[in-house]
Amino acid sequence: MIAFEILGRPIYRYWIFYLITFVVGYAFFVFFPRSWFFTKTKEIRQRFQWLYHILKDDLDDIFLVIIVWVMAGGRFWHVFFYERHYYSQNLIEIVKINQGWMSFVGWVIGVVLGLLYLWRKHRLTKEEFILFWDLVLLIVPLWSLLWRIGNGLNQELYGKSIETLALAYPSAAQWIEKLWLVRIYDKIDSIERIDMNTIQSIWEWGILLLLTWSLFLIFYRKDPSIKPWLIAWCYLIGYGILRFFFEYWKELPSYEMRWIYSISQILSFALFILGVLLLVFRWRWQVKSWT
Repeated sequence: MIAFEILGRPIYRYWIFYLITFVVGYAFFVFFPRSWFFTKTKEIRQRFQWLYHILKDDLDDIFLVIIVWVMAGGRFWHVFFYERHYYSQNLIEIVKINQGWMSFVGWVIGVVLGLLYLWRKHRLTKEEFILFWDLVLLIVPLWSLLWRIGNGLNQELYGKSIETLALAYPSAAQWIEKLWLVRIYDKIDSIERIDMNTIQSIWEWGILLLLTWSLFLIFYRKDPSIKPWLIAWCYLIGYGILRFFFEYWKELPSYEMRWIYSISQILSFALFILGVLLLVFRWRWQVKSWT
């Protein structure tokens, strides 16, 4: 949907929220290393001194890599894994990113490549690299909120009709209507549907933001020598579970289905397994450090 025009060229609301996302992320990594947490004790300052210098000297390069790969990865993952048949016959449509349909997995790949660039350039230790992942995940829930708002404005990721839900789960349908989590996606049809954008924003943003920051403030604040991946495994397990079950409430197109599950459910399950593996690896790492 068009927000306004500049010199006759349309500016889409969808991309305004993408811009806000990158600005918020950039501001976070500019000011966060200078916050009270990193300056309150000598031990914490010494442990995170490497992070302060990296973000001070190379933040522009890091974000340039992330932005390029987030945009390319988000689009091409959707093109090749979700609608490969359609785009193979309509190649020009691939570059029409103003229409939306960007993949979350592609965004993740962009962030991963940006961090790998950081690791290679500065020759970080394994612990420093993993610790940086934990810090990135502090801002990811807020990014998810902004992306979901963009999805909502572009009328993507719409839910099942309330009537369909009421047939299977009448009490759930009543609660959704009472909480005003119903919306008509006039871009699609005139049926009242579950407002999945708002629901996923609440859970992916509210719950996971509370989880990640609670872990950070409680554990990292009290023990600056704590082993990393504490936030990473919690986030991956939490996101994987929530996203897997949310998919049942969506009106999924046929191209997204694989057997009885959607591609997003398969990827969510993979994230859940990765979180479990990180939990096991972190526990063994911690036990090894005790012996």
